[in-house]
Amino acid sequence: MRLRVESLTDRLALVEFPSRKELAGSLVRIQEHFESPQFRGRGFTLEEFMAWYTANSPNGKKTGKFTYATDWQAFNLPAKAFESFYSGEFDPLSPQEQSVLKLLQPRVKEGVYFIATWKNGSEHDLRHEVAHGLFNTNARYKRAILGAIAHLSEGQRAGLQAFLGSTAGYHEQTYLDEMHAYLIAGHEELRKAGIDLGQYAGVVLQLKTVFNRFVGASPKLKRFRIK
Repeated sequence: MRLRVESLTDRLALVEFPSRKELAGSLVRIQEHFESPQFRGRGFTLEEFMAWYTANSPNGKKTGKFTYATDWQAFNLPAKAFESFYSGEFDPLSPQEQSVLKLLQPRVKEGVYFIATWKNGSEHDLRHEVAHGLFNTNARYKRAILGAIAHLSEGQRAGLQAFLGSTAGYHEQTYLDEMHAYLIAGHEELRKAGIDLGQYAGVVLQLKTVFNRFVGASPKLKRFRIK
């Protein structure tokens, strides 16, 4: 498996996989150890996760199948998410996990934050992950984003939290980060979930303004500006 790794900032790196299947297969346990509402922060086997996800995710419940690789097209991971995989807590590792851990180890040691996609992944999904990357590596960006999120009413927050909780993909500790990323680049998913985006228009404008200001100031992030 050949991966392309690109430094976007001194603290943020993009990992590109050859295919969507390889992306999901390589990162599923690492991602869910970091973000799963069920498995965050603890060890588990792939079989355990597959059974739980099939029983609890929207598409899993519809089809009775493990649809993870088609449900998710991009990921974001802090360096700390990899620690338990290097320490042996998740042994035996799959060949795909071993390859990724070996390749990324020098950057993990530097504390780099990773966003990951696949060769034919969409610009939309990548922009969503860039938003996560900035939120977790740039304190000024995070403060500005939280200032905008603070304008959401309790009802607006509840609607977004209900959506996030329905996906079987997010731990509540990641909700603020996810709310901002979906309001910047996740409108299609929110509409499909029946969320009226009109009520969020003011906050969306603030978030996009902040996002454009910060990516516009970075040579390698400029291409992600929202027009």
